[in-house]
Amino acid sequence: MKTRSAELSGFLKSLYGAIAARAQVDSDELRVTEKLMQALRLEQPSVSPNPVWLPVCALLDEAVECVTQAKVEQIPGQSVTVDSSVVDHAQALRNLAPQLRWWHRPDAAQHGKPFADGHANTTVIGKGGLEEHDDVWVGISLLAPGIQYPEHHHPPEEVYLVLSRGHWQQGGGDWYEPGIGGLVHNPPDILHAMRSGSTPLLATWCLWKAH
Repeated sequence: MKTRSAELSGFLKSLYGAIAARAQVDSDELRVTEKLMQALRLEQPSVSPNPVWLPVCALLDEAVECVTQAKVEQIPGQSVTVDSSVVDHAQALRNLAPQLRWWHRPDAAQHGKPFADGHANTTVIGKGGLEEHDDVWVGISLLAPGIQYPEHHHPPEEVYLVLSRGHWQQGGGDWYEPGIGGLVHNPPDILHAMRSGSTPLLATWCLWKAH
């Protein structure tokens, strides 16, 4: 059985480290992440899909660079230090990115050419990813500046580790900004959306299907 690459292992380890460092004890974010990581202890045969690099992925380095800087301006005039665990994950993401198959949302054309051209997703763990599991999925989303990802929902619970500026919305409520290193928990089947501002939006997402 082909084992996990060093890049994939580093990506998953840094993902857990970043979420665990920022999540509150007994929070939904930590609960879902721990369930997901427990499932991933049972490695599945690794897959080597042919990497696919979309034009919008040219923005990935810019998005990662915003995280890896020692300080970022999340609110005009207010500079804050990014947690080292979040920086570690951003670097691990960049190391893994060349192995990944990036794709557009299947119905992207229905939402207009700017959205179709201005977004990319990739599955790291799950169908089409580097390791296939039936109960957990891990992936990455990238949006060009000024792009809104359509409102959508799905049965599995979800946790986002936010790696950029950008706004999230849940259940048709107000838009809010989690900030770099912020966590977003989406309960099962809740409607949710996200949008970028003047800079690219980058986030790692985790889906866990309860048994």
